Amino acid sequence: MKKGFATIEFGKKPKKLIDLSNKKKLEQIVNKIPKDKDSLFAFPVNWELAQKANLIESKIRPWVTARSKEYMGTEEPMFINMVISRLKKKESAKKIMKKVKFVLEEDTEVFVMKLWRMMIFQLLKAEAEM
Repeated sequence: MKKGFATIEFGKKPKKLIDLSNKKKLEQIVNKIPKDKDSLFAFPVNWELAQKANLIESKIRPWVTARSKEYMGTEEPMFINMVISRLKKKESAKKIMKKVKFVLEEDTEVFVMKLWRMMIFQLLKAEAEM
């Protein structure tokens, strides 16, 4: 009978293990975010934390860039910069909706709701220091 040996593979990165406690925390954060438009837009935004944690540039800009490609077929720097500048000016979701309506037309409400959900998610995540 042959003895079994473990195969050792060098040069491969270990698979990332999922931290179940983080997954549960993320689910709890997602569950805190309102789903209906009125409650979502009324959710208090911690603009100070957004600025301190650089969330608008580090998390929201890449998200807006990806949505630009999704909705318009290409990255539209003017659109992206307009949305980001509005967030940096601490404008409400309703004001942002009015500004992007001329570009996104019927997709405006869905885009701004997703934007606001992403903003709140990133803020809650930063508050939880994840």
